[in-house]
Parts: sequence; structure tokens; C-alpha cells
Amino acid sequence: NSVKSIEEGLFFECSNLTSIVLPDSISRIGAGAFSGCSFLTSITIPSGVTHIDKHAFGSCSFLTSVVIPDSVINIGEGAFEDCIFLKSIIIPNSVTSIGQSIFKGCKSLVSITIPNSIKSIGKEMFADCSSLDSVTISDGVKHIEELAFRNCRSLASITFPKSLNSIKSKAFSGCTSLTSVTIGKKVKEIGADAF
Repeated sequence: NSVKSIEEGLFFECSNLTSIVLPDSISRIGAGAFSGCSFLTSITIPSGVTHIDKHAFGSCSFLTSVVIPDSVINIGEGAFEDCIFLKSIIIPNSVTSIGQSIFKGCKSLVSITIPNSIKSIGKEMFADCSSLDSVTISDGVKHIEELAFRNCRSLASITFPKSLNSIKSKAFSGCTSLTSVTIGKKVKEIGADAF
């Protein structure tokens, strides 16, 4: 229990690692800590973790579900990028800061709820999530950045919260199944080729 963080790249490309139990003393999972652990199927993130740094679990191909504890306040860029079999993840209300491309290329992810603690959906956050068909954006989210939902080909409808102010360029480009969009009165900016 003296271990306070999983350092950057500690288990980088440990391709035979299938599971790991982290001590409750951990507060940070460093950049690329488990990146490329392609056969890692499950991990329990301890309840004391506050930061999941960039690419921490990138390309963990066989990771199917992750529970993020409500102690986490920051998720870094590409933290779960290219976790192609990730089907389920819950972002807790404690998360206030998120990087871009967090779930980019998570081709098996089918649904997501963006909590009201997050004010901006980052660039390419869900790009190429081709199975994503249900998105709930909580009231409190103000901005959807460029390419945020690019090529989410299973997404058929979306309702934006009343708090939303802007939808940046190409945010929903390539969403070929999208048939219904509800935009609130506070939206002041819709970027080029947003849909």
C-alpha cells in the first residue's frame, strides 16, 4: 500500500498480461502505463485514483469493460483509444477535465452518457466508434469540438442539451445513419460540415 502511482509506461506492451489488481493506495495511472497490453481483459481502478493520464490504456484490444471510480477528476488524451472490444464504460460525475480522442476507435462501444460535470466534448472523443448508437449528453455540456463523433455510423438520433452553445466543424461527419437531430435555442455556432 506504499505505491502511490503507476508510473509512465510501466507495463507498456506487456502483451501477455491478462489481468491486474492495483492497490487502493494508487492515486494516478501514468501516461501509457498499460498501453499496448493487448490481452488485458479486465482491470479494477481503485477508488482513490484521481488521474488517468494520456494513453494509459490505449490499444488494450481485449479490454471489454471499465469501471471508473467517482474519485477520478481527470482523464487524459487517448486514455482508452483503440480499445476495440470495449463495450461498456461509465464516466462518473466527478470527472471535470478530459483530453481529446479518449475513446477514439472503440469500435464495440454501444452507448455512453456524458455527465453534466463535463463542459466540453473533446476533439475526436468518440471518432470511429462505429457501433455507438446511444449518446446521452447531460445538461451542462456547452461545447462539442471538431470531429467529436466522426464516423459513428450506427448513431441514428441525438438530442442536445439546453446548455449547448457550439458544435464545431465535422463534429458528426460520417454519421451516415443519423436521421434525427434536436438542437436547442442556445446554440450560437455550428461549424462547417458539422453534420
